[in-house]
Amino acid sequence: MTSLGSDFTITRGNVPRVECSRAVVDAIEVAGSRIVKGTYQKGGNITKDSLYAELSTDIFLYLCQTENCRTTEMELSAIAVAAHAHETSFGMVSAVVGVLPGSPFVEDEKMRRMAEDNAVQVGLEAVKCLVQVQA
Repeated sequence: MTSLGSDFTITRGNVPRVECSRAVVDAIEVAGSRIVKGTYQKGGNITKDSLYAELSTDIFLYLCQTENCRTTEMELSAIAVAAHAHETSFGMVSAVVGVLPGSPFVEDEKMRRMAEDNAVQVGLEAVKCLVQVQA
């Protein structure tokens, strides 16, 4: 993985790490701060290979503390490798639908839908910001 370039590294804890494209992260941050204001959070992410992490809650919380992780998902590492292969930028917006320790999934359908809608709106606004910068 580290042979892919400087954005692909290994942490002190021997965990693979990928940095999203700076311009995309900046656009997401502007959009998130503007659209969802106080509920927007910036942080790292852990890609895992199943819906329910093989990582224990303790290991995930350790990575949150040491690597500034806030979310988990199953796709970003593959997207990062594909983006690198095609020499294009990439980033990620997440809808937070659960919290650890605690409930890994929000039970309130309305709250889940609102988080997902906000994430989509932030993503769309970030794309608009990126297009304006390139124009």
